[in-house]
Amino acid sequence: MDQPDDSFYSADDAVGAFESLSDLERRNLTRAAKALAGEGRFASPHELLNEAYVRIAEGRRPWPKSHAFASFVTGVMKSLLTDRMFLTDERKVKALKNKFAVVGIEDMDTVAAPPDGAFAGEKALLEDAMSKLAAHFAGDEEMELLLMGLNDCLIGQALQEAVGVDTKRLAALRTRLNRQIDKLASEYLAKEGRS
Repeated sequence: MDQPDDSFYSADDAVGAFESLSDLERRNLTRAAKALAGEGRFASPHELLNEAYVRIAEGRRPWPKSHAFASFVTGVMKSLLTDRMFLTDERKVKALKNKFAVVGIEDMDTVAAPPDGAFAGEKALLEDAMSKLAAHFAGDEEMELLLMGLNDCLIGQALQEAVGVDTKRLAALRTRLNRQIDKLASEYLAKEGRS
């Protein structure tokens, strides 16, 4: 019979501690999230703090009895920065093996066009992924609106208005979408034998 580990609080205890944080402790955690997220280097501070809470509440990140709760939450947020889902799209592109480049209109004449069919495989993969995302979120009105807005290249306030949610809810929806994208990426890598 498995015995509970006495060196960690339960997830319920952690949720209770989170709910009983003082206003000052909440502000300090928000400041820590802002500092960790940096200026556009990572996902939003609210997304970082929300994901830390989710992982703690689900018991995936147990709270050691040897740590104060606020410092534990800050540590969870720090560790999340190594998670690919918290990188901005710009940083994800920079990390790609075959990097993309943006060419200004004045340089278009100097860039060779790709041979016919050069990107056919990538296009087919992207279309397949988009159809799988649409099927996965079918019936979820907010997620369907988010996908449509992203497909129309909406960002920021325009995307928020198109989906009809506030900033915090939009961050939560993007987190759900990023999780599903990461799952699809893992499936594709497994099919290619690169998992």
